[in-house]
Amino acid sequence: MSTPAPLRENRCARLIPLALLAIAAATRPATAATWTFSKSVEAEETYNDNVRLTSSGQQSDYITRLSPHLGIRGTGARVQLSLDYALDQYIFLKNSGADRTVNTLNATGHSELLRDFFFVDAAASISEQFISARNAVSGTAANITNNRTSVQTYTLSPYIRHHFGGWADAETRYRFSIVSSGTSQFADTISNEVSSKLESGRDFGRLSWTLFVDAQDSDRGRSTTFGGDTTVKHRLARASAQYAVTRWLAILGSYGYEKIQDPTLLQRQPSGPIWNAGIQLTGVRTSARVTYGEQYNTNVLNVDASYQPTSRTSLTATYTETLQTTQQLLLSNLTFLSVDASGNLIGYSRDCSAPTLVVYKYWSTSGGWKDYTLGMDRPSDMAQTMTLDGKTVDFIVRWERGTIN
Repeated sequence: MSTPAPLRENRCARLIPLALLAIAAATRPATAATWTFSKSVEAEETYNDNVRLTSSGQQSDYITRLSPHLGIRGTGARVQLSLDYALDQYIFLKNSGADRTVNTLNATGHSELLRDFFFVDAAASISEQFISARNAVSGTAANITNNRTSVQTYTLSPYIRHHFGGWADAETRYRFSIVSSGTSQFADTISNEVSSKLESGRDFGRLSWTLFVDAQDSDRGRSTTFGGDTTVKHRLARASAQYAVTRWLAILGSYGYEKIQDPTLLQRQPSGPIWNAGIQLTGVRTSARVTYGEQYNTNVLNVDASYQPTSRTSLTATYTETLQTTQQLLLSNLTFLSVDASGNLIGYSRDCSAPTLVVYKYWSTSGGWKDYTLGMDRPSDMAQTMTLDGKTVDFIVRWERGTIN
C-alpha cells in the first residue's frame, strides 16, 4: 500500500507542469509582445580550504563551475514575462564523487486578460537552500555538505480589480502555491488562498483605510520533523486606517480577528482579536514607521526606518515580529520577483547585480507615496512642499534602485 508521502509527491509532480504552463499562457497578450533572448556561458575556478565545512580535519579542493545561462524577456501592452535559467555543473578535483549539477530558475509572468479588470500572475523558482541553520552553512555552493537541498516553488494567482470612482478600489485574488523539496525534512506543501481587499480612494482626503479578509489552507506532506500529513488553516479579517495630520506626520491604527490552526505549533494556537496603533513620519530624507499592538496572543512591536544622507547612500533599520513556516519563507522569495517596464527581472540576480531602475513618486494629500509619470496631468491629490530657498513646489521625488557589486 502506498504511503501518504509518495502520494503527495506525485500530486506535486503533476501540478508543477501546470504552473509552468500558466506562466507561458500569461505571455499571450491582446497585442504583439517584444521578445528578447540572451544566452551565455560562465566558467569559474574556486579554491576552498574547508570544502566539507567541518570544524576539524579540514580538507581543501579545487572546484570548477561551468554554467550555461538562458534569459527570456517578453514585454507587451498587457503582458510581461521574464525568465532566467542556469545549469551549474560543479566539478571537484580531489573529490570527483561529489560532482553535482544544480538547476537555478527564476521566472515571473503577468497578463491583463480583460482590460482593467481580470489579471493573472505566475511565478516559479528552483534553487538550493540550506536545510538547517544549526548545521554548517556557507555563502558559496563550491563545497560538499548534506545540509543542502533543491527547493522548487510555484505560484499561480488570478485576480480581479474594480475601481469605484474616487470612493474606493477593490481586489479579489485566488493564489495557488506549491513548495517541493528534495529532502524528507521539508514537507511538500500545496496551498490554496482566497483574499479580498477594499481600499479608500481620493474622496476621503487625508483619511485612508483598508478592509482586508484572507483565508488560506495549506496541506503538508510527511516529514521527518513533524511526521505525517498535516493541514494548516489561517483566517484573517482586518480593518486599518491612516490619517495624515500633516504632510510629515500620520496616525496609524488597525483592528481585526485572526485564527491559526497548525498542529505543528508547540504553543497554544493563536486565535482572537488583533490590533495595533502607531505613527508614521515622512521627511525629505528620513522616514519612520512604528506600531505596537497585539497579535499571536502576545504583544508585538514593528519598526521600519530609513535615512538617506546622500543621493547614493541609504540607511535602513527594521524590526518585525511575525510567525512564519519554512514553506512560507520559501514562497516569500517569489514575492520579490517582478519585472520592470522593459521586462527585466527585478529582485533576483545570480551575480549580485541588477539594472538600475528609475521611477517617480508624488506625495498624496491623503498620506503615502503614489506612482507618477513625467508629463502626466497633475493629480488632484498631489501635495506641495517648500524648498530650502523658500519656493513652493509640487512634492515629486525621483526614486532610483540599483546595486553596488
